[in-house]
Amino acid sequence: MPDYLLIHDAGHGAWAWAYVKAALEDALRGHDSLYHDLYRPGTILAPDLPYHGARQGQGNPEMMTFDVVVDELLAAAERAQLRSPTVVAHGLTALIALEVARRMRSRPQRIILVAGAVPSFVGTPTEELPLLARVALNAHMLRPGTVPGTVRLHREAAWRLWCRGMDYPEAAVMVLGKLGPLPLKMLDSLPHPDALTPPCPVTYIALRRNGLLPYKTQLANALRLKAGVVTLDAGHEAPLSHAKEIAGVLLGSAAVAARPRAAA
Repeated sequence: MPDYLLIHDAGHGAWAWAYVKAALEDALRGHDSLYHDLYRPGTILAPDLPYHGARQGQGNPEMMTFDVVVDELLAAAERAQLRSPTVVAHGLTALIALEVARRMRSRPQRIILVAGAVPSFVGTPTEELPLLARVALNAHMLRPGTVPGTVRLHREAAWRLWCRGMDYPEAAVMVLGKLGPLPLKMLDSLPHPDALTPPCPVTYIALRRNGLLPYKTQLANALRLKAGVVTLDAGHEAPLSHAKEIAGVLLGSAAVAARPRAAA
């Protein structure tokens, strides 16, 4: 089993990958080599980004820039000794994943983006969002009690944008009760000139029922990276609502990458 670096979406945390991570570990349980003393099962690294998840409220969100987040992820990958990992990102952190993959010492095996916002050379991740979503983000920056440098969506707005395809009780338990503020500094960077030419194959998981990023925009983003496309009939929170399907793509891509080439 290969190594994985799972990068959660903005406002989320490591909790967003919990079901996918468990599905990957479950696949490993059926591996005969698991019980061999010399077998290395692979590492699944799913850290909390700065000011997210268990780290929410720690530090100054206005200091959580794109480069700070990328540097932290690279350092975490080094500490975990990831070897040619599959780098996976969700939503607004796609550009962060592309930059991590570009700068990673151990060349990634593959990049997998789940409804990733991939801007052009002259755009930022949030500029990939449709007008209504951008208006909602700007309006919510004016809510009382908002921490400078962040935006926290009202629960109803978050449900409609992030949780399409989930009923409210399911969304409330799995997502809405855990969503944190979005640190805006990490989302206002333009792509590095080389970031849109990834160092390895890219798979793009497009989500038909996504309320945050329209399906046509997702397909255009995949085309921008010359990525292979897998489509799921799911909303933006597919890593939670369709974890087995997401894990299947991750495992399938690893199998393709490991398959020996036919002799010329």
